Amino acid sequence: MAGLSLTALLLAATPVAASDPVAAEPQVAPTAAPTGPQVDDPAKLAAQRAAMQQMAVLGRLNPFADRILFGPGAVIAPDYPGSIGYRILPIPAADVRLGRFYFNGRDGAGFDLLPLKPNAVRVGVGLFFRPDRVTSFDPVRLRGLDEIPFAPQVRAFVRKSTLKWDFGVAAQRDLGATNGLTVDLSASRRFLVGGGFLSIGPTLSFADANFARGFFGVSPIEAARGSRAAYRPDAGPYEVSLGGAFVKPLGRKWVANAAVGLGHLIGDAADSPVVGRKLAPRGAFGIAYRFK
Repeated sequence: MAGLSLTALLLAATPVAASDPVAAEPQVAPTAAPTGPQVDDPAKLAAQRAAMQQMAVLGRLNPFADRILFGPGAVIAPDYPGSIGYRILPIPAADVRLGRFYFNGRDGAGFDLLPLKPNAVRVGVGLFFRPDRVTSFDPVRLRGLDEIPFAPQVRAFVRKSTLKWDFGVAAQRDLGATNGLTVDLSASRRFLVGGGFLSIGPTLSFADANFARGFFGVSPIEAARGSRAAYRPDAGPYEVSLGGAFVKPLGRKWVANAAVGLGHLIGDAADSPVVGRKLAPRGAFGIAYRFK
């Protein structure tokens, strides 16, 4: 998802629901609006007030403050990397921060290892998951191949954010299934648009040999079962993507978002006989209620 893996889509865009925009906004509460002779444009003042309220709802005036936002969400993505078919994965539109603990659609559930400070680099470690691949997704193309079950992941990231930019490196190691490792390099630019926050940027994804051969390879045994040639991909870059997301407050308690991405398989992955589609769009959406 950033064929696009689930994690890369959520990385290339912003989180499913206003998750942890660690930008260096001033750590202060909204100040009272100027009055009297200082107000020379009532319309401009009203727009400034609205922007301050929106930033407060998203936690951007203090991105490290405790908060709990939760609601329904989903990702629409290929059945597996390189598949022709699509599926809908229910993923909560969540943004929870309690001290250093976080839970959101971008990073999963985990802890920040370093103190949270403006302009500081973030380092987090947590749990996420890798979607499965079963024969029923494409009985012809996947005939004879081993099925790959859902797998929990250990996920670590390093991220640097400013007012407008976000740069990150994230690594995911499957605990089971292929036991593969993937690494995502991402960058995104944020904009204040239409009363919400728009984020756009690319992601380049790498895979180790276990992941590449699990999802894109054909072993000699599988080749014999499926009557096709064996294929043994190597580790390296396997996907490049461009993603964007729009997050918008709906009043003081609700936040909605929509994200889209376009991924393209590259390298050995693109040449795999398992792949039916190299270029694939996908999206995510959600709406969350702020409990805290």
